[in-house]
Amino acid sequence: MAKQYGDPMVESCPPEAELLEPEECDEQSLLGNAAVAERLPACPPEEPSDLLAHESAQPEALDKGEKYCVREGDTIASIAENETGDATDALRIAAANPSHVGPQGEVTPGDTLWIPPHDTENGLRRGAIRAMARVNSGGVQYPTESLDLGNGEEMHPGGYTNPDYWEPAGELEVRLRHGKSASQGVRSLISGPTRCDCAVALHAVQASSILRVVGAEAFDARFGAEGKNNQDLILGGGMDGGLHDFVSKVPLEDPAMQLQEGDQVYFENSPVYRKKHPAGFWQGENAVVVGKNGKGEWLFSGFGAVKKTDKEMRVELAEALNAPPDEADREHPDYEPAFDRKLRRNPSRERRDR
Repeated sequence: MAKQYGDPMVESCPPEAELLEPEECDEQSLLGNAAVAERLPACPPEEPSDLLAHESAQPEALDKGEKYCVREGDTIASIAENETGDATDALRIAAANPSHVGPQGEVTPGDTLWIPPHDTENGLRRGAIRAMARVNSGGVQYPTESLDLGNGEEMHPGGYTNPDYWEPAGELEVRLRHGKSASQGVRSLISGPTRCDCAVALHAVQASSILRVVGAEAFDARFGAEGKNNQDLILGGGMDGGLHDFVSKVPLEDPAMQLQEGDQVYFENSPVYRKKHPAGFWQGENAVVVGKNGKGEWLFSGFGAVKKTDKEMRVELAEALNAPPDEADREHPDYEPAFDRKLRRNPSRERRDR
């Protein structure tokens, strides 16, 4: 689902029987039999999904996972058929709940299971759109901006991720710390306060869309669980580590015809940008396709660029290219004064026409 605009495109879709994340618990599932309900453990209290805050409800009923409290007489197949309409989803439910489903599909009344959405691809696409909206809701900012920590203090410019979960892995990359939960780390990054570039932001969006589909238990089993030594999650840069296994690049010859909502695309600025603004963050823009406007034009949301058309996104890149270098640019060892001038040509248009 991820595509690189005018060049390769990144398609992120995990194997169906791999992972998932809890959202709502159906306490009504125990009310059909009062006697049974009295002796079964109660469902845990509902926890708000912080990944979906600030998002309007979507019309698709099966585009996200949900919690389910096991009742007396339930089987993994009956749960699948009743909750997703397809008994064959039992395999994916079992994979999403490895500590709650036995080797023969046994389930225990009172346990809470995570039910993956029946439509995995649509769940990933909707999750990417919602996570990008959350990134742009205020908690995540570029490293060049001051950051309000919410306690009366302000952090001066510079990269920042929650040090309880993340550590530097290279230039503009962060790695999940040993012994930490990957699902909690992704939530902390998207909730903020965070300061990062658009690559880290997009990779966090990709991770959160997978988390939203596969659930926290299976996500942590693959990328890093609390108290374990299986951490394999790096965000940003070349995206080494486990998340890379879920992202592939495919050719895109005609992006205007092939785009779909939830695709992740890359708008590339002119190569001159790096020579004129070596300390800048607008050498390109990672974005998610979020829908169309009233004219039928595709709209893209990137980190700091919300619901822009193709033309509007390219104009933003051109404005960043034509802006005068700042002090950080001029002090950078890769700065080339010969490019300290306004360029007439649209960088993104050049990139697409080549």
